[in-house]
Amino acid sequence: MFSGSFLNANDQSDAIAEVGQIYSRGLLPQLIAFTLYYPMQRFLKAQNIINPMAIIVVAVLLFHILISWLAVFVLDFGLLGASITLSISWWVLVLSTCLYIILSPSCRATWTDLSVKAFTDICLFFKLTVSSTIMLILEIWHVQGFVLITGYLLNPEISLNVISICVRIVNELEAAYPRVAKFAVLVMVTTNLILSLIISVLVLILRTLLSKLYTNNH
Repeated sequence: MFSGSFLNANDQSDAIAEVGQIYSRGLLPQLIAFTLYYPMQRFLKAQNIINPMAIIVVAVLLFHILISWLAVFVLDFGLLGASITLSISWWVLVLSTCLYIILSPSCRATWTDLSVKAFTDICLFFKLTVSSTIMLILEIWHVQGFVLITGYLLNPEISLNVISICVRIVNELEAAYPRVAKFAVLVMVTTNLILSLIISVLVLILRTLLSKLYTNNH
């Protein structure tokens, strides 16, 4: 809510502070949605209910693409519209996942209803939550810190674009070699896909061995 003042206090330009303030205000509802979704995600993962969760995520992603296009390009809501649609999509994800947990037969044995028993040993749960929260905050700040640092550079917009895509691609475009830049993008995407497939196959093959690393039950 006060990101504009925070950015100004860190010697960021007025233009960056203004758009940062607008965008961050639209993301405020997303914070609550993320807080609600994270426990539900863990609840489903603990039961190995992966496919339904993945289907819900893909459906929400397609929904988000649609409403983002409508908000930004059709209704011309600009930056605020882009951030608000992200919050809306997160709340759709939360509601969809919640309905699945309540209505799905897969969760009938594990989800009965709200109960005061959920607050049993809440102090122990709170200790685990604090450490997990700190790790998550540091992970997010690690990424956002680079974005914040770019504001101190001579041309922050170009610097941020470099971080967002690739230094190699930017260099080729500046040298007026669009075909080489296109080839660099193709190589990068192909390499990422191949590595992702290899790692996924290895995880599937070694899933039994890897699972033993996280439990004492053999």
